[in-house]
Amino acid sequence: RSSLALPRYRGAALITATAYLLLPDVHWNGIYAEPQLDWAIVMIMMLMLAQGRLRAASLLYGVALATRPFNVLFAPFLLLWLLRRFGFRRTWPLMTMALGVAALFYLPFVAWNPHSFTMGALRWLLAYGPAHREWFHDSLG
Repeated sequence: RSSLALPRYRGAALITATAYLLLPDVHWNGIYAEPQLDWAIVMIMMLMLAQGRLRAASLLYGVALATRPFNVLFAPFLLLWLLRRFGFRRTWPLMTMALGVAALFYLPFVAWNPHSFTMGALRWLLAYGPAHREWFHDSLG
């Protein structure tokens, strides 16, 4: 085995991190000089995955979901990779932990004023994608 060869999980983490960095959302933040806290959380999560520290990665994924809802796009990829690599018995607690961490952040807002949360945060989230598309089409042709 070559010393340059990466174990499979490191390759998956690298591909996911690369795909994330190519998302228009990340570039939008860079253009408007928004803080990259979300980016940092996701990168640390990827490092934890690459090191095999699955619990830490799971906790960080929950924080990433709470930081930016667009991180839900990672869920199917993480779920499929974890299922394939570790099976259902090990995957279930990890994904539950991530969702639990995200819920700890979201539930106080939902419980306090569910209407404002759904009409504010969720409606904004649905309008954000088309705004990105229009801006990129206008700017980049």
